[in-house]
Amino acid sequence: MLRYSTAIVATLVLGACGGGGSSPEVSYQAVSYKAVRIFSDGSGVAVGTSDDGSKAMVLAPEIGAIVAIDSSSSDSDDLDIELEDFPIIGSTANAIIRQGAISSDGITQNLLIYETGNGEDGFAFVTMPEYGIEYYLSAGETLSNVPSGSFTYRGDQMIKSYQTSSGINQVGTAEILIDFDNKTFAYTGQTQTTSLTGSGILEPAQGRFTDVSATLNVGAQQHNATIHGLLHGNGASSATGVIHSNESTPLYGGAFVTKK
Repeated sequence: MLRYSTAIVATLVLGACGGGGSSPEVSYQAVSYKAVRIFSDGSGVAVGTSDDGSKAMVLAPEIGAIVAIDSSSSDSDDLDIELEDFPIIGSTANAIIRQGAISSDGITQNLLIYETGNGEDGFAFVTMPEYGIEYYLSAGETLSNVPSGSFTYRGDQMIKSYQTSSGINQVGTAEILIDFDNKTFAYTGQTQTTSLTGSGILEPAQGRFTDVSATLNVGAQQHNATIHGLLHGNGASSATGVIHSNESTPLYGGAFVTKK
């Protein structure tokens, strides 16, 4: 799902921002997006569901336009993305890090990807230099066989000043304790100068967890924040999502990928 969603969102962002011709097509599988949060500048968060039930989360500009575009239209050329085409530039205890670029109709998007397992779970941070915008995508395999009991998920988290090249841009660790019996979760993440904590209700059947009153500390400043999370894989083997502070237009955005 990570490779499919990256291709789909790449073409949708092109269309929403005025590039890429008419409604774009991605041939892998149909993915429909639904907005779950829209900010005052028109950016926001959307959740995508593919025809096989796998899901993705995106934090991006022009979210309404992205959602409105029919990702299964056949009016334009496919944008084919293979993660293996992007070189591995590093790794963490939990993820492989890839970096590369894609181009369509002369518009370039630079990608930084943190992937786990077989490359189907992870997050991508994408910048479009021509437009001066950026977006975050998290995605994973179809959720199946939701377990009982409590499990700890560990992985990587990115926190960055939102839609600007200045400010912070940091990657650190994330840990999520998920209690499937009591349907709760607790999130703890940190980078060099930030920390993020949150807790809330788990919706196992939907494979979703959200906290709209998380706490993001950036240096000495404290911000209310939201964690949008999804469960993926057999036995809920991984969890990914996007993060943002709760201003009318967020000051900070980010994403995470963890595995059980």
